[in-house]
Amino acid sequence: MIYRLASSRDFDSIYDLYMEESANPYLTYDPMSKEEFASIYNRLLKTETLFIVENEGAIIATYRLIPKTDRQAHTVYLGSFTISKNLQGKGFGKKILEHIKTYAAEQHKIRIELTVDINMREP
Repeated sequence: MIYRLASSRDFDSIYDLYMEESANPYLTYDPMSKEEFASIYNRLLKTETLFIVENEGAIIATYRLIPKTDRQAHTVYLGSFTISKNLQGKGFGKKILEHIKTYAAEQHKIRIELTVDINMREP
């Protein structure tokens, strides 16, 4: 798998991941058109916090790693983590999380924070 910062050429794939009906309620942005999402996406790219995961030439997942500051400079927040619906339940999430942990450690982070919904809805 390839892990990298998202770029402008990834827009369509990221849009599809964010707007996937079963994933969207757990992500940052409400359902919207591509035109509406374009300005948000451009802002996200400038933050250099939006990552993608490629597998066999296709973008299969996205997540954000948002560094905290000041007293929490040792922490990164993991947000908007989603995997293609057709690949869920196949171990990709575990592999991606392992990569995120390794990457965070390489960036001298000792803590990863995230929000977890304990009342997951059935598909």
